[in-house]
Amino acid sequence: MKTVQIACFALFSTLSLSCQNAQHTDKTSTTHHSTSPTSAKTMKKHQYKDAHTGMVVYSKQYPSDWKVVSMASYKYDKALPGFSYQIQGPGGVKAFNSMHEAYTYFDNQELNRTMGTYGMQIRPIPQISALMQREFFPKMQSQGFKYLGEEMATDKKQFIIQKLRKQGLSNVDLEVLTTKWTNDKGQKALVDLALIKFYSPDPYGGQMTSWVYGADYLVADSGHLDTAYGALNTALRSEAENPEWARYKNLLMQRRQQQSAVDHQRRMQASQAQFQSHQQYMKGQYAASDARHNAYMQRLRGTDGSDAGHQGFINNIRDEETVNHPNGQQYQVEGYAKNYWMDSEGNYIKSDDLFYSPNGDINLNNKEWTKLERNR
Repeated sequence: MKTVQIACFALFSTLSLSCQNAQHTDKTSTTHHSTSPTSAKTMKKHQYKDAHTGMVVYSKQYPSDWKVVSMASYKYDKALPGFSYQIQGPGGVKAFNSMHEAYTYFDNQELNRTMGTYGMQIRPIPQISALMQREFFPKMQSQGFKYLGEEMATDKKQFIIQKLRKQGLSNVDLEVLTTKWTNDKGQKALVDLALIKFYSPDPYGGQMTSWVYGADYLVADSGHLDTAYGALNTALRSEAENPEWARYKNLLMQRRQQQSAVDHQRRMQASQAQFQSHQQYMKGQYAASDARHNAYMQRLRGTDGSDAGHQGFINNIRDEETVNHPNGQQYQVEGYAKNYWMDSEGNYIKSDDLFYSPNGDINLNNKEWTKLERNR
């Protein structure tokens, strides 16, 4: 089951509909496209890099007057990154994505209950419209936006489905829904929600569905939204995977599949106590996330006079907050815990227990942890 989830996460991370921590800024190479919605603009390449190996995962073409910052995320996989991005450009253009969320659901309800007790994130598969209304409507409305309507992004869906087919993935279903918004400041907004379902057999003869969702946000002054949206779709279609990364990823997946087969045989022979211990280990002792992105924060704060409000808007949408380290650096973390602690490698722990301290915890390899202050 772990192999299926990893494959699903890796699949989602390769799509531009995706999801912190090593900064990559715009590259200087430029090209000129005469047939795209941004035909009057010079385009430049932005590279999305793996923070661990330094390899380029893929690159995209954006308008040269856009500022693009991306971060590798290892929320679900410590080796295969997804990416979050933030974009600012003329015409009040602001674009960013939400960190993707992943869940599993079995058609066997007893298995759902059992695996839930072992820490697996179990959640029924929703309709995409219901997911949009439940997860994203409140966020947009809290920022003063009014809902205008929705449409199924069929062109984008077909393009991504073709990409999946080329990768030999036929047991994947994809839905993309776009909602339109406006506010009293003369701004327009679009929210693209992608829902991917990855089907596979469970160990007991039933079906397991690993499903992942994430959203892309675009805000622009009235009159600039369509052009900006066209530029983002051009960027989607310009995505070029690095062949070196593709070879690395395929080799890694092959090794994991081989290890998964070995682990499966061991689990079948293990006692219930051993199995539960393994699941608790996989669940982890803390919500660790690489947070080495102070340079990224500095880049965002140095863009224009409205950066504080811009970052606050994104924090509210992403359910994140900014914390301060005693060394003067700031970091983005998942909100909204009462306490945050960070080690020397940039991993952090969040806790609602006011009396908890990770220092001296043998389950955390006796690392030294520094308490962070919330940026209220």
